[in-house]
Amino acid sequence: MEAGVNGFSPMEIQASGMGPVELRKKYPHLLLYGGIDKRVLARDRQAVCDEVLSKVPFMIERGGYIPIMDHQIPPDALFANYVYYWEVLKAVAEGRPVPAPSVRSFSQR
Repeated sequence: MEAGVNGFSPMEIQASGMGPVELRKKYPHLLLYGGIDKRVLARDRQAVCDEVLSKVPFMIERGGYIPIMDHQIPPDALFANYVYYWEVLKAVAEGRPVPAPSVRSFSQR
């Protein structure tokens, strides 16, 4: 920060202490990009929902954050989970209720 750095991208959540919430608490004015664990896309919709809700509402309240998956989407990601991720993210950003994880709009594969 003393050298003029005001942003950080990407955040690799697999590295200890590098999640957006941890960094925001330590550096309240640092601009952040990323930090959503891409590995949840290979799991279930509840995992996707939990990942977004554990980070994004806190970060939106404080600003200076773009919520996106950390790095590339892995090959084992389920397309339906990726779509659901964006549905949850949009609902949180717009202040709407989050779509229930149990409701499926797409087949799993």
